[in-house]
Amino acid sequence: MMRRNSLTVFTIYLVIAIKADTSCGSVLAECGGDFSSNSGTFTSPSFLTPDAPKNNESCDWRITGDLDERIVLHITDMDIEKVANCTVGYVEVRDGHWSESPLLGRFCGMGRLEPVMTTRNEMLITYVYNNRYGHSGFSADFEAICGEDVFTDNETYFASPNYPDPYPLNKKCIWKIEVHRYMKAAIKFHFFDVENEENCLSDYVEIRDGLSEDGSLIGVYCNSEIPNEIIASGNFLYVKFVSDSSVQRLGFAATVLNDVDECASLFHECEQICINTVGSYKCACNPGFELHSDGKTCNETCGGIVNTTYGTIQSPLYPSEYPLNTTCIWQLYNAPQNQMGINFTYFDIEGGTLNNTNVCNKDRLEIYTIVNASQEHQVVYCGNATPEIVYHKENMIKIVFYSDHSVQKTGFVFDYFSYGCSINNANCLHGCLNNTGTTECVCGEGYVLQNNGRDCIKTNCSYEISSLSGNVSSPNFPQSYNVNQQCWWQITTTPGHRILLTFLNFTTEATYDVLTIYDGNSTSDVTMGTFSGSGLPAAKTSSHNELYMIFVSDSSKVSTGFFATYSSVCNATLTASSTEEQYIYSHADYGYSDYPLSVDCQWIISTGSDYVVTVSFPVFSVDSGLECPNDSVTIFDGPNSTAPVIAKLCDEQPPPSFISSRGASLTVLFHSDESVADKGFALVYKATEKPFV
Repeated sequence: MMRRNSLTVFTIYLVIAIKADTSCGSVLAECGGDFSSNSGTFTSPSFLTPDAPKNNESCDWRITGDLDERIVLHITDMDIEKVANCTVGYVEVRDGHWSESPLLGRFCGMGRLEPVMTTRNEMLITYVYNNRYGHSGFSADFEAICGEDVFTDNETYFASPNYPDPYPLNKKCIWKIEVHRYMKAAIKFHFFDVENEENCLSDYVEIRDGLSEDGSLIGVYCNSEIPNEIIASGNFLYVKFVSDSSVQRLGFAATVLNDVDECASLFHECEQICINTVGSYKCACNPGFELHSDGKTCNETCGGIVNTTYGTIQSPLYPSEYPLNTTCIWQLYNAPQNQMGINFTYFDIEGGTLNNTNVCNKDRLEIYTIVNASQEHQVVYCGNATPEIVYHKENMIKIVFYSDHSVQKTGFVFDYFSYGCSINNANCLHGCLNNTGTTECVCGEGYVLQNNGRDCIKTNCSYEISSLSGNVSSPNFPQSYNVNQQCWWQITTTPGHRILLTFLNFTTEATYDVLTIYDGNSTSDVTMGTFSGSGLPAAKTSSHNELYMIFVSDSSKVSTGFFATYSSVCNATLTASSTEEQYIYSHADYGYSDYPLSVDCQWIISTGSDYVVTVSFPVFSVDSGLECPNDSVTIFDGPNSTAPVIAKLCDEQPPPSFISSRGASLTVLFHSDESVADKGFALVYKATEKPFV
């Protein structure tokens, strides 16, 4: 798809295009070309065909973005002979379209390289190789991003693309913000209007503490509500804006500020807690205290309303003895989706045994859970045994402390904390459910939860295949597959036959984008192999007539994926059941065509030691002559073809109503010669009880 507002460059190229040879299942890349899309993937001409001749390759690729964009190149795999100064072959990247544009790097050797980024909207990639030893070249992907690296020691304005007009579709922008080393990086939004969707799955602004995607997440924002002022822990901030292919909104406008952390100095005058704000600060007090009218000092209180997500509460005058004749009431509440917990770190109150309400009739601590504005009595504590940690299903707790007129103790200290879905969505990518003491992540329709219990990936590609032969490939092959994708293939062939899977191409992000093959019809069956990276897997053959594949990509890099063919082959080792009849067919296409010429197929059928194997032929049509010299079915009384022959069958020597082994195994050998074929046979096998001798 051509990009709007991109520069038009009139250049004449001589391009040698090597097209796909569908007869052998291989795919060859073009030598050079122009790209003007948001992202893409390309390879050296012979990267996907390592056996093809590839001497003296020389190609140029030119990438053009919008005027406000830069080009980021990821060389995902490279195999070029490593010599000094890369004189034999190289990939050369320039900051512009021409051979004299500033050089960003010249590369040779093997492996994956760090990203290379231009300072403008154009990039030239030149590939030159005099291949002496059969190296494969390279593969790469690119993306066009807007944004910039921002440094300011005062204030700097930045905004979404086209602001105040609607931002474009399919856009990605990254700002890496740095302020003076002794300051805090801060952002103040003046306007904010980004497509509103639950969990910000479409368009969003993401802000992290630091200069990369690995920094601590501060927040992800969408809708039309202006975010609060944002202050980094240091002098760096990472801002990413992403729009998808649907709704356009007006975007955002913001200012980067150098903020002084007044709380880091000794002159903020807050008696207890100092909270830094952009351009200023404010004071706060610990639980059990309230802020004085001067806005700086704290006065001790007993009880109160507490709405922070965590903190500490202690009895009056702790660690000294609490006063007599005192009643303190604390009401803790939090966001509706939160739950609350209490962890006692110290406990010494006049009274008897822990949790025995009959003796807690003097000094005591009572805890209530508040549900729908009604309080529910939960537990009473006294004595000197420290209570265990308490989890509450609700987001509101009432705590009452009573002391009478007699004995004084040192009291209690407990930490309160909130947990639940409203705290950063419990790090869930999609939805979140509260459970007692924990949370549970859930995924939206069309997504599945990953093993880390937080991330969700798409399940929009699934295939049930019953054709006898064909091919399977990753989505979009030979273009790049998508991030956060899960695809599965369930391949089934004729009973008594197996599935041969042969790979022709394989390139995924090593370790993170993985193809797993199972010997059966689900992930609960035996694993035949797990593959990632650029190594071509060996051919795989199932042990029965079913094979299951699952491919999972993560949220970062992508590649071209894989391409494989599958076919049905005979020969199998089978287990007979005493409760059901099972079938073997002479050939995979039985019922639709005659069996093939010049084949030899062997089936070994076994059962338990208390049983024998019994077979019968509901249909039998095997061409041959007297004594079956041509096509035949031979049955051996044992686990291989060296066992004694029970019967040799063909049209001239048809099978009896049933044939049984003497022991616990039986071998069936089907042979056809190069002359005449026939319809074949259907064989039924079952385990039957061993006859009494």
